[in-house]
Formats: sequence, structure tokens, C-alpha cells
Amino acid sequence: MASNRENEELYQAAVSGDITKVRTCLQQGANVNFKSFGGQTPLWSAIFNGHTEVVQALLEAEADISIANDDGFTPVYVACQNNHLQILECLIRAGADVNIAKKDRFTPVYVACQNNHLQILECLIRAGADVNIAKKDG
Repeated sequence: MASNRENEELYQAAVSGDITKVRTCLQQGANVNFKSFGGQTPLWSAIFNGHTEVVQALLEAEADISIANDDGFTPVYVACQNNHLQILECLIRAGADVNIAKKDRFTPVYVACQNNHLQILECLIRAGADVNIAKKDG
């Protein structure tokens, strides 16, 4: 079992996009689903920062694609919000649910529309996203 220091090293490598360090940390047994500040996992942070290669490595290491941060932002939602199409496609191939909403019921479809990310929206629809899910206030 990895120490907190090793887990933090994995997290920081994911944040910065250091694929070599990510692979080393994983080989040394770092927890791929370690939660850092705000409930952010290495996968979540790599997605947020647009590090596609790191995302792929973490998915290969069986990172949990359903873990949201403390504010309810799921990996799919973060990829959509930040217009990371390749990452969204990786998550979908890994079996991510494209309909999971945040606590306020904002969905990936909603955030894609809100930010005018049309390629993201098209990808979500191809993956079976429900365009009729309403947020809490309609």
C-alpha cells in the first residue's frame, strides 16, 4: 500500500501532465483513486488540465470514472465543461455514464450547450446522452 506522499506525487504528476512520473507512481503502487484537496482524483485533475495521455494511463490503471469531486463535478462533466473532446471520447470508451448530473442536476449536455461546445454535444448524443433531462429549476 502506497503512502500519502506517493499518492500526492501521483496526484501532482497528473495535474502537471508528467506522464513518466504518473507511470512510475502507478508502478510503485500509488492509489489511482486517491482524493486530494476538494475530492479531486488524479483522473479528475488530468481531465481538468487536458492531459489526454495521462488520462489514458490512469484509465488503463483502472481509475474509477464515476468519482466526482466534492462539488459534484464528474469526470465526464469536467471534460465537457473544458471542451476536451479526446478525453471525453476516452471516458466514453471506458464506459462512463454521459447522463450523470451534478448535485444541481446540471448535466454534461447542459454544460456543452451552455458553453457552445458543439462537438462535445454531438459526441454526447452519439454516446446516448438524454437531451431532455432538465436541471432543478427547469
